[in-house]
Formats: sequence, structure tokens, C-alpha cells
Amino acid sequence: MNAWPALQTIIYDGWVLRFANGITRRSNSINPIYNSFINIDEKISVCEKIYSVYRLPVIFKMTSESNPANLDYILNSKGYIVDAETSFQVLKIDKLKFKNFSSVEFNSDVNDYWILNYIKFNNHDENKFDTFKKILNQIITNKCLLQLKVENNVIGCGLGVLEDKFFGLFDIVVNPDLRGRGFGKIIVESILSWGISQGAETAYLQVMLNNPVALGLYEKIGFKEEYKYWYRVKKM
Repeated sequence: MNAWPALQTIIYDGWVLRFANGITRRSNSINPIYNSFINIDEKISVCEKIYSVYRLPVIFKMTSESNPANLDYILNSKGYIVDAETSFQVLKIDKLKFKNFSSVEFNSDVNDYWILNYIKFNNHDENKFDTFKKILNQIITNKCLLQLKVENNVIGCGLGVLEDKFFGLFDIVVNPDLRGRGFGKIIVESILSWGISQGAETAYLQVMLNNPVALGLYEKIGFKEEYKYWYRVKKM
């Protein structure tokens, strides 16, 4: 939550409700983390009304530890479907070393060029530029925005966020025309190298289960699954 912050957050009876103009499920979802006391049907209804005010879909981020324990079953009975099943993976990096690449550029400050490339490579709506910039500027802890260049042209980018000894990798993306050539591995290892230089001991990332290429890449580097999470999305 700290590494990819929402623009607004509400704490409601143990649930963390996040809002960021619809940019990513992570920052626009309900996180049922802590103990609940309000009637569950009433509570879900209130959340639905809140998100409708923002004209956002109602999305719950679920894990095996979501509270209450039967919430996934309850949401399913109310027409919430499973979406974006994801593997949360970790890797001890404090004793690892990676090759340095001269074609990699690091920045600690948010810059428009990085955001524009990220939007382009992901085929996101350019009208969401301001929201992406606000989210990145909300990151309080140390971060690096990486760009990989070939013949002085940016072909990929990634984000690393450091919090104490933990280092999160986000938004790893390569130009769609150049995928499958090993550039993703260069980006990941370069970000990890930066994290190690800043004192990180454990890296983490999230990868969707329907992305076999990324799953294979992270497995080769050494990442291991810690747990899975998924989203429950209200049918429109």
C-alpha cells in the first residue's frame, strides 16, 4: 500500500478502501484486512454506495487471510466474480550480484518522460497521465524509475520502491515490438541491483497467473511464491 499508494483512503470498520481515479485495481479496491464488527451485508452495501459516488467498479482485493474468513464465499453469492489472480513472490537479494548495464538510466524523481513511456508501452489511456503522476508523487519512501535504452531510444521501464529492507518491483514493461529478446530480464536485474545498493535485503513483486512469460522470467531469477491473491469484482 505504501509502495503504490492510492490518492485517497478510507478506513471503514477494519476495511481499507482505496481510490485513485480507476488507475490499477490495487489502488482502487477494498482491502478487508482487520477485524469487522458491522453486519457484513450492510457493510458491503455501504462500500458499493461509496464506490458508486466515485463512478468506480466495486473491487475487493482478497487473500486467504481476508476478514471475515467467509467473505470470499459471501461475495461470490452476491455476484462478485474472480478476476486477476496474482502470485505475490519474494527473493532474498542482500547477497546477490547482478551485471551492470550502461544502457540503463535511473532517476529518483518522478519525470514526465518515464510516465509517457510507461503509458505507451502498456497501451494505457493518455488521459490518465495526471493520475499516474499523482500516484508516483505520493510515494514517500526511496524509489527509482528505470528506463532501458537501445540506440538512445527508450524500449522499457520499471519502478522500484524501497521501504526499510524491503524492495518492491512494479510496472516492469518492454515495448511490445521488442518483447521476447531478454530486455525484461535486464530491467528486473538492474532494478534489483539498485535496490541492493540501497541496502535492500528482500525483494517482492506481483505477477498475474495468466502471464506465463513473466512467471518464467521471475522463476529464472529466483523469485518464489509467498502467497496468492485475487480480486472479486461486482458484475455490472
